[in-house]
Amino acid sequence: MYHTLAFEDASRAADFIAEITARPEHLPRPQCQSLQVFGILTHGSRADPRAQRHRFMLPTKPKRPITSNILKSLIDLFPDTIVELSLHFWNVLSLPKKVLETIGRLKNLRALRLGHELQERAQAPRERDPMLFPFYHDSDDEEFHEEIRQHNQRIAFEGMLGHDNFDNERAPDDMNPVDSKIDHDCLKSLIKATRKLTSLNLTDLNPVCLATKPMKLELACHQFLAITQLEISLEGESAFRLLDLSIILKRTLKVLALHDHWGGWVDTHGAKLVPVFENLGENLEGLFITNKSFLSPIIKFKFPKLQVFKTVFWKGSIAEFLQNPILSSSPIEVLALQSEFIDTSKEQKFRVNPFANLPLLRRLILYEANPTYVLPPAYLHACKSQGAELIYIGHLDSSNVSLFMSL
Repeated sequence: MYHTLAFEDASRAADFIAEITARPEHLPRPQCQSLQVFGILTHGSRADPRAQRHRFMLPTKPKRPITSNILKSLIDLFPDTIVELSLHFWNVLSLPKKVLETIGRLKNLRALRLGHELQERAQAPRERDPMLFPFYHDSDDEEFHEEIRQHNQRIAFEGMLGHDNFDNERAPDDMNPVDSKIDHDCLKSLIKATRKLTSLNLTDLNPVCLATKPMKLELACHQFLAITQLEISLEGESAFRLLDLSIILKRTLKVLALHDHWGGWVDTHGAKLVPVFENLGENLEGLFITNKSFLSPIIKFKFPKLQVFKTVFWKGSIAEFLQNPILSSSPIEVLALQSEFIDTSKEQKFRVNPFANLPLLRRLILYEANPTYVLPPAYLHACKSQGAELIYIGHLDSSNVSLFMSL
């Protein structure tokens, strides 16, 4: 029984497939709950081997990309036991019909994660590295967007001069949809094929891959979808696809996680989220955002079922933040705050208990907390007065949306 299997090299995957298929029939078939496949190449040119190595890593032998046939064979090994499937692509996110049908036959698939290969996945220092922005283009990307090329050239030049402070660098706000690296028909077919899917994670799709092409599904298939949890990144121009998804998932979606790692998209394009929340607000039970700016366009909205709320940054005091109508009018029971940002806010005393704005609050989660982390006394006293339980979550589980929803 394998809980998790991960493959990123075709040779290793082929050897594993051969070993399993050669086992005597009287032996029990192996089982796997989570299958992760990286380096998939089904469309376009072979990935540049240099893109598989972080500049801080020692040179290694380039890995062979995973083909569609190998991917299909891996999935076919565990048709009854795969619950989570993670697929990361070089070049274009695209799968042939035979692989889509294989995925559609997975009896217990509940969580699907789709993305492109990012070098940040390598084992290397975790600090933000602008040289990785926005992704390592493949060998066929000669018409790569000029704004992005100039951005990386500027970063490289400043690095040679010893100016390594990139705090003011931001991703370009608008990226040409012509450069999209997503087969939207494939993405649509995946969603349609996985009828029992409850969780869809698109946060690893590259910024420049977020095209404006509508992804609407036939109205008749909406009633068969069961997706309740959606995670998506908002770098680049992804509001159009998010709007389409909000229409598709309006009846079923209960948890929405929005990421804006560069911090600039939502400040410029936040108004585009209004129709998304108009579609989803009535049924949302969990909302995960990176900063307060996500709430600005919808500050007076009411989410009658919102029970879990997680954020990273906010402006002003925590009391002022929790007074926002969108929060104070919601039945929030679980509030998740980043431990480090609580420390940087330097609030030593509260004039009023900030959690009084959330009368149903029963748990305060401090995430990305080190083992030695101690919550400031003002927060401790406020929690005790409110009768809220304190829960600390370390870095490893801080991005686990399902975990937060279960607490």
